[in-house]
Amino acid sequence: MSINLTSSSSVCVPGDPKVVTADIALLQFVEAPSRTSTIPTWEIALKISFYILAMLMDIVGNSIVILIIVLNRKMRTTTNTLIANLAVSDLMVASFCMWVHAGNQVTHNWPFGNFFCKVNTFFQVLAVTASVLTLMVIAVERFLAVLMPFKGHFSPFVTGCAIAVVWVVAIGTAAPQLAVRRQFKIHWLNRVDIWCAEDWPEYYIDSECNTEAPGKEIYYIIEAIVMYFLPIGVMVFAYSAIAYKLLFTKHAGNAPADGKLSAHDRAKRKVTKMLFVVLCVFIICWTPQQVLLLHSALYQSAEEPSYMPTVQYIALYLAYFCSAINPILYAGFNENFRKGFVEAFKCILVQRRNRIDPDLNMSRTHVRPGSQRPPDARSHADLNASPPSYTPNRHGQNLQVPGERYGISVSSPISSEPFPVKQKLNGHTNSAMQDSAYGSAQSAVITNGADTKLYLIARDLSVLQDKVFPMQEIESSKL
Repeated sequence: MSINLTSSSSVCVPGDPKVVTADIALLQFVEAPSRTSTIPTWEIALKISFYILAMLMDIVGNSIVILIIVLNRKMRTTTNTLIANLAVSDLMVASFCMWVHAGNQVTHNWPFGNFFCKVNTFFQVLAVTASVLTLMVIAVERFLAVLMPFKGHFSPFVTGCAIAVVWVVAIGTAAPQLAVRRQFKIHWLNRVDIWCAEDWPEYYIDSECNTEAPGKEIYYIIEAIVMYFLPIGVMVFAYSAIAYKLLFTKHAGNAPADGKLSAHDRAKRKVTKMLFVVLCVFIICWTPQQVLLLHSALYQSAEEPSYMPTVQYIALYLAYFCSAINPILYAGFNENFRKGFVEAFKCILVQRRNRIDPDLNMSRTHVRPGSQRPPDARSHADLNASPPSYTPNRHGQNLQVPGERYGISVSSPISSEPFPVKQKLNGHTNSAMQDSAYGSAQSAVITNGADTKLYLIARDLSVLQDKVFPMQEIESSKL
């Protein structure tokens, strides 16, 4: 079997390029080469502390992000679904990678066995590939939504297919690590060395003790360029076009006369700004690690500079920390994620309180006398029936809600024309609701200068934005 003696045990066999084979059992009669340096205890403790901090932030933050999107119907938009997919890949980093490298800092050897030797690198490649491809899909979705707002939205089916393709490609990219990664063990005369490394079919050693592995070079070139740098190029182009479009709309002919952006445009800018910052953080954190991997594949040498272990640690920690900081970015740029984090903690406290006192909720339930309907008062047919018409009030005006469940029509016996009304739901105009599901419509108030008001309770903004109100804006009196 061909092995890489140069990278593993500092044993070099100089000479003409050739395939090197050796019986490592013979090394039991050879004294192990001395290690060049010993890591101080304080440095090991500091590195482990950093890893523990990143792990806790990653697991807690990304778990809450996933729960917010899964449990809250209003948050299940296309962009948020892709963000949940990104959070899943970030959780993989904490579950399979961080703690392994934290434990490896304690000892000079590999203490986790052959299984985690394969799985650790597999999930590392899987996570970074899935993350960068998910970010690329998000950039494409935002590009279409901003530049082609009426026909560029992803349907749930297209979103599901995109996520499936992302994971299939990511698994295919990471699968070779399961074949070439394995644990090595050498019994020296004075100690045993155990390490985790790649075992490619052939290593060629030249007169300068440099090694080459053609298969390894091809793999890392494809993995780094095609699966990392090329998608990032697509994302930079997409967000540049989005930024130009959003800036250009300031001077568009349909811009408001007062120069202020509509709630619709403000929502677009906030979401795009958040995603652009996530992309920038991803590039800053993962590029050093990708450059080091590509360099080690193309320029393998038996001698490494003394500073290289520190550089490798910083590059790897930055890559891992990216997964931990993403939930903070979501909460920092998006009010609904901030509210979701608060609600998640409130839910935990309420559930804990209910477990302590199961009758607490019942004791706080108040029913006004005469307000409770008989159990059989509403049949199944009533659920599908149109809402009732409203009789004229003391001002002689008639408010009617026909047809659609949430359709609104306002008419007056004085005039055959509808009232020139506008609508406002929770501070968002109707145009904002058409594109954004970040908010909840609690009530709609329709008035004609008199005190007649119709309050419409809406359970889900996604229902409103798809099939309720026409494009004209409606402005209510003070809600």
